[in-house]
Amino acid sequence: MLLGDQMQLEQPVQGTHPGDAGMSVLQYMLKDEQHGRPDAPVFYPVIPPGKGLFLGTSRRMHPDVCRFISESIYEGRLAAFADCERQRVELGERELVGIGAGVQFSAVDHDVNVQRSDEEVERVLAVFEEMHGRPFTDGDGVTRPLALEDFLFIAPFNAQVRALKDALPVGAKVGSVDRFQGQEAPVTVLSLCSSAGEYGSRGLGFILDRNRVNAAISRAKCLAVVVGDPRIADTLPGSIEEMRLLNLFCKALGA
Repeated sequence: MLLGDQMQLEQPVQGTHPGDAGMSVLQYMLKDEQHGRPDAPVFYPVIPPGKGLFLGTSRRMHPDVCRFISESIYEGRLAAFADCERQRVELGERELVGIGAGVQFSAVDHDVNVQRSDEEVERVLAVFEEMHGRPFTDGDGVTRPLALEDFLFIAPFNAQVRALKDALPVGAKVGSVDRFQGQEAPVTVLSLCSSAGEYGSRGLGFILDRNRVNAAISRAKCLAVVVGDPRIADTLPGSIEEMRLLNLFCKALGA
């Protein structure tokens, strides 16, 4: 029996393996031979009929978060457990976050930033201060104030992780997507760091990697805030894959 999710992050590996030797068994079983290449394999986002069962109910995400993930990653086949609809933050009159559940983009224009953005650090801190202490209702219908431990702060680069740790209160849960995979919190805040056109040696495919964005946003029980430079949407794609990544970014931008 194999149990897992090929659309989340892989386990880190130190070595380089030829051919398919570096894949997990689950990845090997779910390769899409029609669309992938030996140097760039593509995996079925959901298990095809005859290969296994797709567990299509999320018991973590509010339906509005789940809908974004389902439509973006899982061909619209993932649905939220009914009780998750109760999960919500009561915001009142707020300036930066306008919804109590779902995915919201918080736009910050900045230039020449690759792996660290002080502008985004400032915005993440402001988002936290605006939401900290607000009433949060969980899936059982119990309401309590949002505490520091109810937030996950996520960034793709270690330089931004360190900057966020320095700015946020002591004890804040700050890290990369790899660190938080498998965890959950009422609120996640994802900082993309890079200015439009400044994607470094790893390129656009690192900050907008579908598995990475999926893992980051789907940690949220009720609210995911994506902080980034909205002008990334104007990037001229250099491949079909970059078009897919930018489409995902635009979907988040319009959320």
